[in-house]
Amino acid sequence: MQGKVIRITCATTVVQVINRNDIGTDGWKDGHQGANQTYDNVFSVSNKCSLPADLKVGDEFSFKIDKPKPSADCIVCMMYDAPPDAKYNVENLSKEPCK
Repeated sequence: MQGKVIRITCATTVVQVINRNDIGTDGWKDGHQGANQTYDNVFSVSNKCSLPADLKVGDEFSFKIDKPKPSADCIVCMMYDAPPDAKYNVENLSKEPCK
């Protein structure tokens, strides 16, 4: 699966799936800091602390998804920033282009 980072805050990392139309939330509006854009096929990363520290908004990468799993070793801020309803763990992330 291919994705693109749409937003990173202390509470949420939002990814848009760019090569499939059957994953994530459609019509999600990013109103954070005046962005005011609408996206389809987006989800909130539930294992945010497992993502590479150098991942930034606009980065594209390949990955696999899994159902969210509880994690006791990941601390995020409690700010509510209206994330997409869909939540997945991101596994096997690679910034190498897909072939």
